[in-house]
Amino acid sequence: MWEYRGKRLELDLEDYDTAVRYQQALEAMAARERQMKETLASDGDSALRGPEGIRAYVEMFRSFFAALFGQQAMEELFEGRYNIRECDEAYLSLLEYIRGQLQAARQRKERFAAYLPQSRQRSADGKESM
Repeated sequence: MWEYRGKRLELDLEDYDTAVRYQQALEAMAARERQMKETLASDGDSALRGPEGIRAYVEMFRSFFAALFGQQAMEELFEGRYNIRECDEAYLSLLEYIRGQLQAARQRKERFAAYLPQSRQRSADGKESM
């Protein structure tokens, strides 16, 4: 469970459905970011400054979290606020949680590798196992 600001949200990137949702959320976020950059380039860097810039940036993250956890969870997470710092902190916290999941999976894979038939054969041949 990812925990942030007293909220607990289920996120298991070793689960197929969750991994698909995460990938789709990342792709949608990247598309929004490209759109923001295009708007900045075409409007001489003035279109997304000030309040409208804050809204566009925050909406990119709100959409990401809604795609990943659902609209209601996203609303509860941000409590209706449109704050750049809060979005950045939530996203960084999520990435740190994901990094921990990936490290745990890597460690489990290394432990498990010794029991795989292919690993045993490599050891018998004198080759380094995974």
